[in-house]
Amino acid sequence: MDNEKYENNEQNSLEGLYKVAVSEMNNAVYEADYLRVATRFYGLRGYRDAEELEWRCRRRAEKIRNDDLLESAKYQMKSDTVVGYRKAIEALSQVKNRMETKELVTLCEQKIAALEANERKRRRRLKVLITTVVSVALTAIVIGVGFWINPPPVLGFKAVGDGMIVVELKKQRIKELEIPSEVKGKPVVGIAEGAFTDCDSLISVSIPESVKAIGKNAFADCSFLYTVKIEEGLEIIAEGAFDNCRMLRNITLPSTLVSIGNNAFRWCQSIKDISFGAGLETIGEYAFSNCSSLTDAILPTSLKSLGAHAFEQCCNLREVALGGIEIIEAYTFSGCVRLESVRGLENITAIGDSAFASCSKLVAANFSDKLESVGDGAFSNCAALTVAVLPASVKHIGNSAFVNCLSVGTFVIPEGITEIGEMAFAYMPITKVEIPSGVKKIGHHAFYECSKLTEVLLHEGLESISYSAFQNCRSLAQINIPNGVQSIGFSAFMNCGSLTSIDLPDSVTDLGTAVFSGCRSLETVELPAGLDIISSKLFEGCRALLKITIPQSVKTIGAEAFTRCYALGSVVLPDGLEYIGDKAFYGCSLKNA
Repeated sequence: MDNEKYENNEQNSLEGLYKVAVSEMNNAVYEADYLRVATRFYGLRGYRDAEELEWRCRRRAEKIRNDDLLESAKYQMKSDTVVGYRKAIEALSQVKNRMETKELVTLCEQKIAALEANERKRRRRLKVLITTVVSVALTAIVIGVGFWINPPPVLGFKAVGDGMIVVELKKQRIKELEIPSEVKGKPVVGIAEGAFTDCDSLISVSIPESVKAIGKNAFADCSFLYTVKIEEGLEIIAEGAFDNCRMLRNITLPSTLVSIGNNAFRWCQSIKDISFGAGLETIGEYAFSNCSSLTDAILPTSLKSLGAHAFEQCCNLREVALGGIEIIEAYTFSGCVRLESVRGLENITAIGDSAFASCSKLVAANFSDKLESVGDGAFSNCAALTVAVLPASVKHIGNSAFVNCLSVGTFVIPEGITEIGEMAFAYMPITKVEIPSGVKKIGHHAFYECSKLTEVLLHEGLESISYSAFQNCRSLAQINIPNGVQSIGFSAFMNCGSLTSIDLPDSVTDLGTAVFSGCRSLETVELPAGLDIISSKLFEGCRALLKITIPQSVKTIGAEAFTRCYALGSVVLPDGLEYIGDKAFYGCSLKNA
């Protein structure tokens, strides 16, 4: 019965993890979401269809990235310009495993050649037409006098207080727009919500210094808007103002700007450089997300708030200066795969969930003693990260915070930490780790598959080691279990093939299934005096184990507890033993029991 109970507990725990991973997979939206879920399924390999689901997640992440790049390329091609086609070729070069990309690249190259040939013809014709143009221009001056006295209406305005705001574009096919600073003797102070939405003919806009605010979605989905010139005086760019303006490349933000709203420049895939004024205080959520050409974000010291997802999936972003912010919100720089340098971390007090997830080129992250919290997945999949020094002020390290940081060789866990989150340091190449005395719990898979980890130093105060915490740490040769530890979860030290001895204090009352399974170098074990159950597969495959003394308190030895302990020749069984499970000593060399 006890054996069945422990096996059921193991299955229930794995099933719980499996369900959480499936739920996250079903709710995943972005590439980084699917990569994080794939990591969870990787940790569940061997259980149900975890390997297949991991593969699906990775394929889905790749598909999302490819779809975004293809969509960007097709939008660029719509401009029918040399710049647009070259931008499309750049995006297509990053697409993997798609047959159509080669055809699209060939088409872009043909279009570029045709456009350049046409441009050469146009210039030749221009020389011939110069004299004609001069003659026509003289005539136009005379005719145009009447036009400028009574110009046809282009913009619609509405009076608001002492000023006017632009509310609509009356001439729909206009390409170049210069908003006046004054209408009917009143200053033009704003651009209304949706005033120019979906104006796909608009190429350039000039906004005068009298304008103080650009309204919600004012220029959203202006597919061919290329240049926006904003004079000093503007204070607010509202939510979605330039959302999905995929051709927008040249924009100047004035020093008077105070606030940039949510989604303001989302999917502006052609912006390469943008300067932020010294008076900027707020950048909203998703403000610059998926700006795939943006190369740097040098934020001013005046900035106090940077919204979640603000620069997410800016895949060409290489340098960031954080300005005056104190909190990095969730997913702020997630998916910035070329991000190499982050300045201003000395002011940061908290780093949100997945803030730098999948920043695979980020090398260093140095913090000051102001930092208190590192969220779930904050630096997950930062494969190039070599330096991550957390100060003593840190009180919380979230789940999967540094999972898959494949280049970090040393890591110091701050003294203020009370719990190591699940998968917090999984797959890291660290060689030695000291768990501070304040830590009471080590979460499941916390150091999973840290294959170069050789030494773990634990201190009194620790109460529990969750399942699979050190599983597959194949180089781990030394670990002390301090007095006070009460439970060690299933598979906690499974496949720690270099571990030679383990001394369990009497405080341990619960040893899960397969805790030391596969520890092929384990020779000696001291079991706690108060233990009442030897769980199933507890020492399975410990082929170097020579002898074992079962404490007098033990009533049950689970199935396959010592299976394939080939060197085990001596076992001292307790007088009160009531049950020995199937194949408990299968494959042992018992001569004395």
